[in-house]
Amino acid sequence: MGGRTHPRCRTRYGLDGLTSFFRYTGVIRRAIKSMKYRLVSDLAHDLVSIVPEQMFRFWELSSGAIIVPVPLHVTRERDRGFNQAEVIGRELGMVLHIPMQTDMLRRTKQTAPQVALSNREERLINMKGIFAVTAGYKRAMNILLVDDVFTTGATLRSAAATLKRAGTHTVWGVTLAR
Repeated sequence: MGGRTHPRCRTRYGLDGLTSFFRYTGVIRRAIKSMKYRLVSDLAHDLVSIVPEQMFRFWELSSGAIIVPVPLHVTRERDRGFNQAEVIGRELGMVLHIPMQTDMLRRTKQTAPQVALSNREERLINMKGIFAVTAGYKRAMNILLVDDVFTTGATLRSAAATLKRAGTHTVWGVTLAR
């Protein structure tokens, strides 16, 4: 599942496209939940390894493209012991031979988990203005912004807007599931 954002729907600071490898149901849903909440980070390798090759065709990547995982707040990452988006990004980077940079973007606020919110409006408000570029930010032409699940898109949209306001040319969202 994926594709470019329709030209009439594209906004200056929005995602340029989205690729989600699987539907968030059944065994995929259980695997992602195990990875996040049961701390089974090795599942990222297994999930990325079963992604069909044709799923990577949506990206017209120039040299210099980088993977940026959606950051967790430092408190949540410390509690979990890892950032699932970073683990997924590392696996994608190995398959695609694209470097990952984890010090470009940070969460500035600790928010309620998106899964705990009941509707789109709450999720959008929860994610508003929570990301900032860091001192490690280097203006990039093409970024694959990686997260685990796309539900309303609030997290990816907020992170993409922050990166684009800082000068990134293209931001393509990549998630395991939608």
